[in-house]
Amino acid sequence: MTIKFLNNTSINTKKSCLLSVAFLSGLFFVGTAMAADQSTSIQDITGGKAVAPKAVPDTIQSITSTPTAECPLNSGGPSLLGTTWRLESIYGNKVPQALEINMRVSTHALTGNGGCNKYSANFKQVGYTGFSVKSITRTKKACKVLIPYKAAKSINVGSWEGSYLRTLKRMGSVRQITKTRLHFFNRNGEVGMKFRKIKDENKQAAEAAKRAAAEATAKKIALQQKTQQATIKKATPVQNPVSSDKKSGEQAVVRKIKTSDDDLIAKFFKTLEF
Repeated sequence: MTIKFLNNTSINTKKSCLLSVAFLSGLFFVGTAMAADQSTSIQDITGGKAVAPKAVPDTIQSITSTPTAECPLNSGGPSLLGTTWRLESIYGNKVPQALEINMRVSTHALTGNGGCNKYSANFKQVGYTGFSVKSITRTKKACKVLIPYKAAKSINVGSWEGSYLRTLKRMGSVRQITKTRLHFFNRNGEVGMKFRKIKDENKQAAEAAKRAAAEATAKKIALQQKTQQATIKKATPVQNPVSSDKKSGEQAVVRKIKTSDDDLIAKFFKTLEF
């Protein structure tokens, strides 16, 4: 009995080992095939049909889509290049009407008048929706206190200019709310500054080009009309003017004088009763 039990155990152990080896060999074969070529089809266990592997995208799509139009500040909206804006408020504090602080958007810098000094704020793009001001330079003109009219509250231009440039340096993104409204946001997503559009060089250039095209078209039409008139005039035959006698159908009468010169002289003196 003992010998038979041992033999059965030995046989079962061998079977288990063989099955384990076969299973591991199959896994190794499948793993090797997949590693060698991801496009290699894997045989389906049930039907024996080839199952194509699922396509894996080469790149992961970004959460924020790439801006469709060129925008120097990278806001993802309409291009701000060549536009000029006037500052209306800083963190809710309205800029006095008598004080103008403006900003023009160029390719790599924001330039303009800070109130009494000209400035240039160089920036770089950050991702698809942000920017970062690298440095700000300005002229060193002394700012004066502005009094718009008598009894009006004085405006400390230097204080406003300093607040504007410090705030501008902390901004991280922009959004064009409407065609004439622009908001700047800080890195916490708070609205730091609000601007109103006062100039659009792109629009002005487009209007100038449109006017130039209209003028060129008008000149072309006038030249064509002049050429046609000249062609018609050249092709029309010139007619000689007809006398009034010929127009009425009458023929001019030509009288022939047969009298001699002496008779004419005598007749002349007789008429005068000389």
